Amino acid sequence: LARAGEPVVAAVRRVLDEDDPPPPLRGEIRLHLSVVLRNQSGGALDSLNEVARAVPDLEASDPQTAARAMAVAAI
Repeated sequence: LARAGEPVVAAVRRVLDEDDPPPPLRGEIRLHLSVVLRNQSGGALDSLNEVARAVPDLEASDPQTAARAMAVAAI
């Protein structure tokens, strides 16, 4: 997934927007999407936005992953 192109990013965003996965899963998906976006040229800001959106979903279900996400955003 880390080398995915724009069609994959669009499909993942569509799943997040239309399918409304449960918060723990949504947070994990957003965190992985942030990695994909960071690896794309010009995707750094989009990546940070996805991390910021992932943290609230992760805090209750997986505080360690939420902390990791916050650390990534701080770098």
